[in-house]
Amino acid sequence: MSQQLAQWDPSTANVLVPTQDIQQVSPWHAARTSIVSVSADPDSGDVFNVGSRWNAQTRQSIPLYCLAKPALMRIAAAAGIVWNWRESGAVNITRDYVCYKAVGAIRLPDGSWQPILANKEIDLEVIEDEIRDQYAKKADGGVSAADVKLYKGEWRKVQDRNVYHLAEDEKSRYIETNVRANMIQWRKNKLMRAETGAMLRVIRAALGIKSQYTQAELQKPFIVPRIDFSPDYNDPAVRSALIEHGVQAMASLFGQSAPAAALGPASAPMAAPFEALPAAQTPEVIDASHIDLDSSYEGPDGEPGEPDDAEDDAPPESGTLFGDQAPGPDAPPEPPPARAPHVATCADCGKGVTEKVLTYSQNKFGRPLCYGCQKGAAANA
Repeated sequence: MSQQLAQWDPSTANVLVPTQDIQQVSPWHAARTSIVSVSADPDSGDVFNVGSRWNAQTRQSIPLYCLAKPALMRIAAAAGIVWNWRESGAVNITRDYVCYKAVGAIRLPDGSWQPILANKEIDLEVIEDEIRDQYAKKADGGVSAADVKLYKGEWRKVQDRNVYHLAEDEKSRYIETNVRANMIQWRKNKLMRAETGAMLRVIRAALGIKSQYTQAELQKPFIVPRIDFSPDYNDPAVRSALIEHGVQAMASLFGQSAPAAALGPASAPMAAPFEALPAAQTPEVIDASHIDLDSSYEGPDGEPGEPDDAEDDAPPESGTLFGDQAPGPDAPPEPPPARAPHVATCADCGKGVTEKVLTYSQNKFGRPLCYGCQKGAAANA
């Protein structure tokens, strides 16, 4: 990781990394870097203006911008940040107040997940007071060129530049008009601003993102580090484990004929980013494996029914997707579940057999045989 980041000059790129030196990465993971470009044009939606900074050398105000939600989400996706949307959301919201909580996690060099939680609250009463103070100062000398045409006043020379001062009877109208216009926008977008602010704090804490950028800084690409799961795919054990994980994932969506434990330790679900937290702080992991994607079931006769209405001991049909192959005409049936009643005993070992196994063995071997003895009889035939 250090070698990959060293090739980028900070003067030509915004390198986002919480630590400058990473000594070792887990052998099961690999360090990568991604390039994310952000438009410096406020009309593009990637950034929004958050004020300006006075440059004493150029004697000009330099506008400052903050990354907006679309740019933040691209950077978060490039860095591999995952969000717990069940725990993220508005904690409290009223007409004049909103508090939003964002919960995310990023993978560390050792392969573990580092969870990050941040809150952003917006109190519109406080914001209204701040806006009122700002426009009260502008009324004393700092109105825009458009305001000169709308309000009465006079030009005054202050420190080698002309400043338009509003008349005393116009100041209150100027302040109230601008405060009302700004508060309408704040009330309309308060939840969105709180959400973006909370997510910005999570991403900023994870990657060291600044809260303000100039246009010159935004024109440089953002270099985003990432730790990905990257095992040795040439290792047979790794390939077998990945195949089993793929089978289990498909079975979670479409059903499985055997419990996950039968696939072995490799079939256990991979660790989620929020499982390592203490119980008191752990956001509940969203487990999609138990969600009923389609609760309807169509019986053999085409009528709607429940899966339990089907015959328990019936083998899967030939060619069914993700199921075991159906037995051929000469193959013994699958062993029945323990809950099936025994109607006879095996002629060789004395074990109980069900009616279905009895019928098959009588037709095939001429005597009652259990499932295990049928295999031996078929091999000796």
